[in-house]
Amino acid sequence: MFSKRKGSKSVHVDLDTFDVNWDLTDAEFGSSPEPIRSFFVGLVFNGDMVLLIGDKENKSLTDSMCLLKREHVFGGKVYGTKAKFKDDGRVHDVEIECDAFGLDDPRLVVRLDGKVVMQVKHLVWKFRGNDKILVDGVHVEVYWDVHNWLFGSINGSAVFMFRTCLVGGASVDLSQSLGFCLTLYAWKNE
Repeated sequence: MFSKRKGSKSVHVDLDTFDVNWDLTDAEFGSSPEPIRSFFVGLVFNGDMVLLIGDKENKSLTDSMCLLKREHVFGGKVYGTKAKFKDDGRVHDVEIECDAFGLDDPRLVVRLDGKVVMQVKHLVWKFRGNDKILVDGVHVEVYWDVHNWLFGSINGSAVFMFRTCLVGGASVDLSQSLGFCLTLYAWKNE
């Protein structure tokens, strides 16, 4: 499907229509075939945007927010990226710091725009877990799995997920409940 660098494709299944739009003309790639910036892929189901991946603006999709961002980050102790957790929110610097090697009691620190928003102490016992933070008035669930860093390969990856969540009950309609999800695969360069 992506033999062209930019395009769209419609698929009809029974009474449903799937539209895929993509633009990889300016895409930048890292060490994998997955683009890391300056691209977008959008999926529209029966006229409703259900998935938008990437950071490149598309004039036909300007009212939509990026719903999913997956990124591989590399470092020794600090890993960072940028993310926007709310349509009308601002872009934040997200930084994860974890110095797990050679310490009796390693800890994990998450910063937004340089401010500590979450700390996990006793990481040897809490190598997988979750917590909630508040960003731009929106609750964001933070999940982490640093098992490979602590007990696996020294060059293994850890996984971090930041997912917006709405507080409320069944009165929230589906379009409002589609939140943003940032997944980071953090690789140690040692």
